[in-house]
Amino acid sequence: MLPFLSVDDAVIAGAQVAGGEEQIDVRFSVSAVGEDLDDRTGQMLAGGDTAHSWEERWRFTRNPQVDTSVSDERHQITFTRTGEWMVAHRGWVVTEIARLPAG
Repeated sequence: MLPFLSVDDAVIAGAQVAGGEEQIDVRFSVSAVGEDLDDRTGQMLAGGDTAHSWEERWRFTRNPQVDTSVSDERHQITFTRTGEWMVAHRGWVVTEIARLPAG
């Protein structure tokens, strides 16, 4: 669990068109207090009150030919494919999240 997750910065790290789909990579600088909880009891196994910072790269992909007006209007997150979900804004789908090495 990541209570009090904070996005400290977001920078577009790259953009391309691959296979007819638009892709944007965004590097997020985030921080949070991390807790590992027992799935059955909810008790904290590790973590604490100290905030930790790290960076992640999120890849957003969309097919510009798809009509997303209905899902955009509902402002919902839609699971589209296994492990991916669509942000309710013009059909962008989060296709990859990678934690970046410290450095």
